Amino acid sequence: MFENERITFDDPPVKEVALGRIFLFRPDFLVPYFGAYWERIKARYPKTEIAESIFEPTDMAASFSPRVFFLTDDSRSLVQIQQNRFHYNWRQTDDPVEYVRFPAIQKECLAAWSEFEQFVREMTGRALQPLNAELTYTNVVEAKSGETAADLAEVALHDSVWSKHERFLTRPKAFSSTCAFALPDQKNALQVTVTAVHRVESATEKIEALKIDLTVKGPCGSDDSFEEWSNSAHEFLVSAFKDLTTPEMHRRWKLRGNNG
Repeated sequence: MFENERITFDDPPVKEVALGRIFLFRPDFLVPYFGAYWERIKARYPKTEIAESIFEPTDMAASFSPRVFFLTDDSRSLVQIQQNRFHYNWRQTDDPVEYVRFPAIQKECLAAWSEFEQFVREMTGRALQPLNAELTYTNVVEAKSGETAADLAEVALHDSVWSKHERFLTRPKAFSSTCAFALPDQKNALQVTVTAVHRVESATEKIEALKIDLTVKGPCGSDDSFEEWSNSAHEFLVSAFKDLTTPEMHRRWKLRGNNG
């Protein structure tokens, strides 16, 4: 069990959570089946979008696979599918609501995955062959008035991208940093990416921010429990986020339990 069994932030900076599986590419899951699948889930996900694939294909055929979103009315929850991927996302919109905790997100994902597996088997006569799983948390931390993203990095992160010591170069206006870490099992990995971003308030004003993405990915095949994998991935990810960030930010995000 990882450190974070009782780590809880009452006001975390989470903007999006994505949990999903990668499976062996299925050229027999034809484009018309995407529409048939939507008919099955349309009552819960009445909106749809086709997006450009952001995923690296496992072979050349996969690069032509459509990436389709099925969204709830408020666009806060969505299912996205390809011929080799399934993901469930929860995200904040411009009209913020209370953060949905991981157990609720996991429950929705597991139910949607089970339904998708059954649908593919019905349509093609063949079961999916899961290979890997992924869990991503996207956090956005906004700077205070007059504070730059580099300033915020100094405050928010134990390992800042820039120091305040006198330098020939001024502090960076933009930056992006990526680190990878092995999990204790040496099979799964955590990738952390910190990027300077901004939110446009008006034609003359923008708010600088840090975007902190944490992704755990690793093997999760047909004989593995997706629920157990996602529990372990979540535990490690939350512990890593706490380790990466400072006590000052923990107070801002209202860390409680045995760590607060």
